[in-house]
Amino acid sequence: MQKESAFTELKKNGLGKSFPLHTVGYVLIAESILMLLCTVVLGFREERIVLYALASVTGAVVGALLLFLFRSPNRIDTSTGVFTMVFLWAAAIAYGCIPYVIYGFSTPDAIFESISGFTTTGMSIVTNVAELPPSILVWRATTGWAG
Repeated sequence: MQKESAFTELKKNGLGKSFPLHTVGYVLIAESILMLLCTVVLGFREERIVLYALASVTGAVVGALLLFLFRSPNRIDTSTGVFTMVFLWAAAIAYGCIPYVIYGFSTPDAIFESISGFTTTGMSIVTNVAELPPSILVWRATTGWAG
């Protein structure tokens, strides 16, 4: 019998079973699609929009790698489920900060805006929303919709 190649074995079994990492892969891909839709809607009109597209593609690649490398076990216990939810929120918020950081927000402000968008609280540190570029306005609306 012929031995399987390392790539075939990795494709079949992954690195192991990790429900949190496998699930974060799905979240990163979904968020990347939303970020890419924002760039398409804006039609690459802003100079920084190329960075948004690059961040979107990078997130999708990382998400696909997580899906490829880690498998979801058949059953999970309660503590794994709770840890997964906390990890998902942290990953979504961290990845959602990228457009704000690209625009020039400080890291704490970007985290606050990302949390505010995904939790749909409506709070903001921005005093004059009309001064924000369309890319940030569309991303703020998208995170509120996704939340």
